[in-house]
Amino acid sequence: PGISKVSYNSNQLQLDPPEDHAKNVVKTIDIRHGDIFYSRIHFSLDDETAFLPYLPFIENLTSMLAVFFEERRQRELNEVIMKDLEKSVYQRTKSLEEEIIRRQSIETQLKTSEERFSKSVQSSSIGIAITGLKGQFTLVNPALCKLLQYSEEELLQMTFGHVTYPDDSAKSLEYL
Repeated sequence: PGISKVSYNSNQLQLDPPEDHAKNVVKTIDIRHGDIFYSRIHFSLDDETAFLPYLPFIENLTSMLAVFFEERRQRELNEVIMKDLEKSVYQRTKSLEEEIIRRQSIETQLKTSEERFSKSVQSSSIGIAITGLKGQFTLVNPALCKLLQYSEEELLQMTFGHVTYPDDSAKSLEYL
């Protein structure tokens, strides 16, 4: 009652009522949630007093519409965030897979290299030993064990000082 025309405007650049409302009293109600504007409804009124009893209902309806628009906006934002998150997770997973493959390749190469080194040391006819910084044996080959007449276990408990001629000990320390 009392309304001759209703127009809905969601364009923020054109918030004035349409020109065909100009001959009547226009009641304008904004649909907003907090500071966020969604749209505007223009009511062209023939009889303003007949419209007034319905005003609380219409204001309540516009509040519900504002909540609906806000929920829709939040869903759209969440969809964008989820897509970005899924993209980031996919990219990170792919990066981790590539890193795992790279590390596995390096580990395989290292294992192959260690096996070659070990075979070379163990099969050498020349005595070979690796020592720590304090001269303790950390690796000895069978040729060195045979030459020094000690078992591998015995040599690994010694330092090179134990098997070095006393007059050569000082000179041997220089090579550490």
